[in-house]
Amino acid sequence: MTDQRAGSDLLLEFREAVADAFLNFELWLAFEDPDLEKFRPAFRRYSGYFAVARHAHLFTAVVSLYRLFETRPDTVNLDRLLESLEQERPGFRAGLPLDSTKVSRARAIWRKICVLRNEVFAHRNRELSVADSFGKASLSKAEVLELIDLCKRMVESIQRIWDGTAPAWPLVHTQDLEELLNMLMKHEPP
Repeated sequence: MTDQRAGSDLLLEFREAVADAFLNFELWLAFEDPDLEKFRPAFRRYSGYFAVARHAHLFTAVVSLYRLFETRPDTVNLDRLLESLEQERPGFRAGLPLDSTKVSRARAIWRKICVLRNEVFAHRNRELSVADSFGKASLSKAEVLELIDLCKRMVESIQRIWDGTAPAWPLVHTQDLEELLNMLMKHEPP
């Protein structure tokens, strides 16, 4: 594998982690949509499924966001991505319009993600309850959305300078969730 291929691969993986976080967090939020109130009977009937689905979407969003700024040198993260791209194309970072204030803000929110990843999802803090760990993180939905948006803008800047393209972000298809719920409501046993 050439150095150029390695940098492109890291960029692709980083972009996919941002997309995973975006899609999964949006789907997790969809379960709270007031328009879905009419489907409460299906939620109750299949409560186990929907509890697992909500947890899986939040888990995946947290893990995906954690990966983006992780500090280990052997993982795909922002610092390793930029180092790899700089190694392949010396001077690349100097021409990159990354706002250090926005990167600092993203890292500040990421530290809250770390609490959830390290104390709730990947490991369990034996001294704190899950609720206590969420309280310790003090992370709002708006901050998660802000972090995702900051990461999307970083990827767009990096990719535009790297190869002149911009990523096409996936659309959230909450209609699929609504269709599933409609189907479940139609087949509700007596």
